[in-house]
Amino acid sequence: MKHFLLRISCCCLFYLIEINKVSAQVCDFSKCTNQLSYYPLPKMFIFKDTSDLWKSEFKKNRLFRGSKYKKLKKHYSYQDLSETYTWNAFKKMIDTLDDPKKSYKILRVYLARYNGKQVTSPFPLNVKKNKLILLFSPGNKNVLPDHYYFINENDDQLYTIDKGDADKWLKLFSDSDLHVIRKTIKKHDDDDYYGGVHSDTKFIWYPKENIDSAFKVEYHYQDSAYNVEISAVQMTFSAYPRQGKKPDVDGHKYKRRLFVQFDYMKKNSQGKDEVFYLDNEPDFCCRLQNSHLDNKSELTESVIKISNIEKATAVDNGQLCPTVCN
Repeated sequence: MKHFLLRISCCCLFYLIEINKVSAQVCDFSKCTNQLSYYPLPKMFIFKDTSDLWKSEFKKNRLFRGSKYKKLKKHYSYQDLSETYTWNAFKKMIDTLDDPKKSYKILRVYLARYNGKQVTSPFPLNVKKNKLILLFSPGNKNVLPDHYYFINENDDQLYTIDKGDADKWLKLFSDSDLHVIRKTIKKHDDDDYYGGVHSDTKFIWYPKENIDSAFKVEYHYQDSAYNVEISAVQMTFSAYPRQGKKPDVDGHKYKRRLFVQFDYMKKNSQGKDEVFYLDNEPDFCCRLQNSHLDNKSELTESVIKISNIEKATAVDNGQLCPTVCN
């Protein structure tokens, strides 16, 4: 997120690695004696340090540009940094991709601004007016969505949103928020134009197979390997740094562009949801070695710093619109 911006490390999943920012964690691959026993990491995996960097970028003040967080907060008096989706609601959303009559291939995640007005479909009453929200829509390339889904924080229900209501919320975000935060991105960058208009991110889309790998396959792996039940998913507003994403896999760097990341959560000893990271699990290095690498020749040494194999493990987890708006 190919791009939804998922950071699932169970950690994070969802984005590319900034080489000079990744921790110096060391992997001793000589201990990985039976590669077939280590299931590959999700395709959208990224390292925790990189994910944290992108989360902080959303709040970071840039000289003459400010931060997206402060601009949005000033515009609407408040702005959330993250929120928690229950696993029950999130699973209902990703299950919409499996409609046998539709053959959906991608998931689009739209940024929208709730206008506080009555909607035609059932809608939770505790959503604040002018809240920046996400709308999810399963679909296919070059086919416009005809319906959307909304997940409310700490709510097990998945809400179907009529196109008429969604269009109003999407337009409010486009007309108001994008005007405010486009000042945080660089002018004259080819990645930042939609229909000839300078713009920050409108939506993100991910291939279905990446969503399945990150949330369905990994859910079962955590249960079978560690007896860990993913209880929730944390969504965090994020932004790429001024250099953009690295490595440059798909030809687009999306410098300072807005996106979202998703983290796995589990219940702690007090029964509360907390984020956990694949990077911290005992079999992480062996799973890393066994993942879909672009250049396996970089794994010839028995002990290799993770920073030395970033290029091999980086994947493109989501496409941002603009530039990729199909």
